[in-house]
Amino acid sequence: MKSFIELPKKALQKANICVQEAVEDADLTIVNTAISVAPQYDYVRVVGEDIDLLVLLTALAS
Repeated sequence: MKSFIELPKKALQKANICVQEAVEDADLTIVNTAISVAPQYDYVRVVGEDIDLLVLLTALAS
């Protein structure tokens, strides 16, 4: 599985796109990243199908 992730990760990094690989809970990584970059942008969108994203955003973005 690790090699499957490495290919797109390297391609994105080569295109100067910041890539973060979640060790365990991707939802928490997604939300923490969105919160940390929010001051740098007018809008930050988190797109997903998992209700945990909404719960974490509501709890942590205060």
